[in-house]
Amino acid sequence: MLTLLSLHLSEPLYPGKFGLELRQLLQKYSSKSQKTLGYQRAREEIYSYVYNDPTDQAVYCVYSGSRMPCAYNSMDTGCNADLNCEHTVPQSFFNKQDPMVSDIHHLRTAWSNFIKKFHVCNLIMKSKVKKTC
Repeated sequence: MLTLLSLHLSEPLYPGKFGLELRQLLQKYSSKSQKTLGYQRAREEIYSYVYNDPTDQAVYCVYSGSRMPCAYNSMDTGCNADLNCEHTVPQSFFNKQDPMVSDIHHLRTAWSNFIKKFHVCNLIMKSKVKKTC
């Protein structure tokens, strides 16, 4: 965001301001043009436009690059049962509150990971690890 601002400003926006004071001023400045979508609408946007390839009619998993069919411009969050909306910043950091929960800059498409809760990882004892095949 600061890079974009610097392209349009010939001098600093808040000269002499630093730390928390600068952060608060920048938040106030940027909030004038921000629009809170809500979580449902944010998911519709990323599945239908933001991460959807119009020539391929699909989105891709942020981790594996795997293709997941989903019609471009459909606004359908149920277009693919394997599709999940991944938060790159854990929702627990902000108690699942808007505007953070619906911030498109931190949402990515991924394979659904709900199944992982059924497969708990266990620690492996070093003595049980085979070092040769």
